Amino acid sequence: KLNKETKEILRELINCVRVRRFTFEFDEDFEPVEAVQDMLRNLGIYDITPKVQGLMESVEEEEDGSFSDVAKNTKDICTLCNELLYWCTIGNAANQEILFENLGDFLESLDDEINSHHVVKAILRGNEGLMNVVSHDLLNTMVTNIVNEGHKHQYLALASSITHVGEKNIPKNQFEIIRGLCNPERLDETAVFLVSVDHDDYYEKKRLMAPFKESQDVDIDSLPPLLAYHLQYLEVLSNCTSGKINISAVEAKVQSIFGLKDIIEAILDEDTILVAKIRLSQFLLNSIIDVDMALPGLCESKYMWNLIESYVETLNFAKDEIRRVEKLGWESPEVSRHRIEYIITTILTIGSFFDKNYNAEKIRNDDGTSSEDRVQLSMIRINELIRMLYDRIFEVYDLDTPRLTTEVKGRMYDALVALNKSASAIIVTHIEPIHLNSAGVDEEEPDPDDVHEQAILEKYKEFVNELNGDEDVQENAKKQVDNFLELIEEI
Repeated sequence: KLNKETKEILRELINCVRVRRFTFEFDEDFEPVEAVQDMLRNLGIYDITPKVQGLMESVEEEEDGSFSDVAKNTKDICTLCNELLYWCTIGNAANQEILFENLGDFLESLDDEINSHHVVKAILRGNEGLMNVVSHDLLNTMVTNIVNEGHKHQYLALASSITHVGEKNIPKNQFEIIRGLCNPERLDETAVFLVSVDHDDYYEKKRLMAPFKESQDVDIDSLPPLLAYHLQYLEVLSNCTSGKINISAVEAKVQSIFGLKDIIEAILDEDTILVAKIRLSQFLLNSIIDVDMALPGLCESKYMWNLIESYVETLNFAKDEIRRVEKLGWESPEVSRHRIEYIITTILTIGSFFDKNYNAEKIRNDDGTSSEDRVQLSMIRINELIRMLYDRIFEVYDLDTPRLTTEVKGRMYDALVALNKSASAIIVTHIEPIHLNSAGVDEEEPDPDDVHEQAILEKYKEFVNELNGDEDVQENAKKQVDNFLELIEEI
């Protein structure tokens, strides 16, 4: 009974400190409630939780590798406690500063399988000051763990969290991560599945993906360890090439260990599950396309154009997917966040490719040499593709949905501009920056759907504000914390 009450209180506290997001963010269903984060800090949550984590000292494996019911219960409580810490800490600088002192403890408990890697990410994400003081010895220890203990995606949590804040790089960390994870002398020990689709290792990757083919919005934590590690590794390398300051040495190194052909063929493989398509596509975008040092031959690559042709089909239902979110909300089982993520990543890739890499002259001026890697599409077909992509992206952009952030809609606008200038004959003379229009602009006949969605957004904002200022809600949360404290003391 005591364990059950403890778990229920932890779940209640988690529900108090987070709310489901209204607008789209990559890989994030919820967002923290800052007022509740602050309240929990003031009530001593960071004094309580170490006592819970201390319970793990009593957990021991049986001879056959299993755990007793008591040990399982303890692990469940510690896992919920770490989930609470994640939501109490992420995005809150004051709370991050407090928990940063215990960063080493969470790194040491990564093998305990209680989601300590989530807390590591929460401590550092978005906090430039803390990222800059992370010891590189900790990174080296994680690489040593990978080599000696095996490919566990939890070991990559630190590296994935200290590379950049928005568009601002942390170059010293990016260099150190690449030095550790991409060292030629141990690349075979730190990387997995960076191979062609006809390699033996790739068939193993397909086998690991197979059980998840029909699943929706798969969490990486639920994947087999080797597959989860592969996708997390891609994210880490992708993060190392992110930011406004393009570091040519890092870009060149990352591009050299996983080739364009292999990446794209893996994306287009019908057996590749959606979460893998997303991570592969983000790697392609950040490490190969959206970089200052263009990959030679990218514009003329038949593999790149195979991918671009596939984007027409991907975007065919993009408007319907957004409308479904508007109608049903993110929580609906009929809505797939991963389908939206792949659509948005597709649009970002199109925008960057046609802005930075497309050059019609390079395609027209065939020097006569044969190459199986060179695109064979006619300029007529290429311009058809440009027009189709423009039309499908504009359908989504024109919705001006409040379910997408202004930043994402701005990137859609950039994609439209890039496609418009790339067409042999300009598609439109002017593209209205719809995403910048004020919400208060008078319209003669406003779209009823837009009015409805705007009303929902305003109600949502009112709800969050009321939640932050509601004394009853805060008092209820305080009682939950007090009860939790009492139970922990009893344990």
